[in-house]
Amino acid sequence: MDSKPTCITFFLMLSTVFMIISTNSGNALPTSLRSIFTANKS
Repeated sequence: MDSKPTCITFFLMLSTVFMIISTNSGNALPTSLRSIFTANKS
C-alpha cells in the first residue's frame, strides 16, 4: 500500500476541517495557531 495517496487525502481532509473551524470561530483559530507556532519556535 502506497502511503503517498493516504498523505494527500489526510492533508485535504485536514485543510477542509481547518477551513470549517476558521469559518465557525473567526479569529480564534489564527490566534491559537500563532501561539502554537511561537511555542514550537522557542
